[in-house]
Amino acid sequence: MILLLFSRSKLIKPIFHNYWAIAAVLVYLVTVLISIFGRKLFDFFYSYGVVKHVVIAFIAAGAVAFIVHLLKVYSLKASVFAMVVGLVLYSVILPFYGRIQEKIHFVLFGVLSYAIFKAVEEKVSTRATAYVVAACITGLGGYVDEIIQYYIPDRYFDWRDVGINFVAGIMPLGIVFCAELVSMKRDKL
Repeated sequence: MILLLFSRSKLIKPIFHNYWAIAAVLVYLVTVLISIFGRKLFDFFYSYGVVKHVVIAFIAAGAVAFIVHLLKVYSLKASVFAMVVGLVLYSVILPFYGRIQEKIHFVLFGVLSYAIFKAVEEKVSTRATAYVVAACITGLGGYVDEIIQYYIPDRYFDWRDVGINFVAGIMPLGIVFCAELVSMKRDKL
């Protein structure tokens, strides 16, 4: 509803005319809401013993959506390569995060960076600029998320989390970049 009101504005309409931009805003809102209410939600799910299942379903849904999108945009070879790279990276990194909230945050910031990338890729002069803009906006979003947590009782600002959010944001961008490299090599043959 709020997005519809803002989309009527002449200043904001060019930005929100792009569905990827709307997706990025919604993902960021979910991320902030999880920062604010996450512990209560996790306590609720934990009391019913379904936390692990909810997290696995959440991560699986994000992975499936990403895979479907890769298959639509890139060749099968490039998509499979990107999926393998992504699977290895996430399999290596996610176990280091002890708290479930951190794992979900990691996936959300990955989705956020990709949505931002898709929102800006047609509005900038080069794809490299789109990668840099997406990484910077995602990093700024992680910083703002930590500032919000500073003002929430029983939460605190942590530079480590800002770094985690940034790394989470650049991982899918790296995966997409790898898929593009594989696609370019195939096209040159």
